[in-house]
Amino acid sequence: MSELLISIEEAAIRLRVRPAYVEELVKKGRLKFADNRQLVASEVDKLAELMNKLRNQGIATLVNITAQNAAKKH
Repeated sequence: MSELLISIEEAAIRLRVRPAYVEELVKKGRLKFADNRQLVASEVDKLAELMNKLRNQGIATLVNITAQNAAKKH
């Protein structure tokens, strides 16, 4: 089963950002092109979920993520 691939424009809609910001996320390594400048939809959706939490809950979400990452390392 292959992954659903989406365009930068579709990713921008899912993330609620501009396409230029999606390209910056790729440059920074937060998202990666799968093929032919297409992104894996499930990876975009995971990032969208995190970004929505940050928009809604702000610093509390960052504290929880940091704590979860620290627990995983121990």
